[in-house]
Amino acid sequence: MRKINKQQTPGSLTLFKQKSPNAMYGNLSPKLRQDIREACTAEQFYLCAYCCKQITGKNIDTLNEHIEPQDLAPNRTLDFNNIIASCTTRDQCDFTHKNQRLPLTPLMDECETAVFVKIVVTHA
Repeated sequence: MRKINKQQTPGSLTLFKQKSPNAMYGNLSPKLRQDIREACTAEQFYLCAYCCKQITGKNIDTLNEHIEPQDLAPNRTLDFNNIIASCTTRDQCDFTHKNQRLPLTPLMDECETAVFVKIVVTHA
């Protein structure tokens, strides 16, 4: 995982939030979601925030991922500092994050040096 240095909020998102202060992410148009996706992808050098797989910023291979899940932090659904670009690879990255709080995120300095391992033991 690479450290992401968030850049300026896209102007279209800032304008939308000014016009609709009580709106949530679900209220965004496809065009505005694409603006966010492209801004996040560019600031991440076209790499998935989690696995560093190359992404294009198009919705075929890139998702807008909320670091703090929308269900757990509804007040941050339009906070650009809470949104990163994630790949669409099945069973990893955005799909496995779901509604969990992450102990390590790509916005933390230590994300490039810390390793967390989850061990699952099953008994036959």
